[in-house]
Amino acid sequence: GDYITLEHEDPNEEKVLKMFHPIHTYKMKRIKNFKAVDLHHDIFKDGQLVYDCPTEMEAKAYLKSNLEYLWEENKRYLN
Repeated sequence: GDYITLEHEDPNEEKVLKMFHPIHTYKMKRIKNFKAVDLHHDIFKDGQLVYDCPTEMEAKAYLKSNLEYLWEENKRYLN
């Protein structure tokens, strides 16, 4: 799931994370075995493009390699 922190916070330093639905906050789960990954990358810096966009094949390979990290209840194989 997504977990939002302040820039100086590192969730990997925590032993347990409390994850909850942003609207239905009564839906929550405590996660003990996790690896937090930073999903933000610079695209533009000082008005210059600094990000190399992956090819379509690279994007598909990345998607397939990351499916194993999703909980089964969150997987929807529509496409």
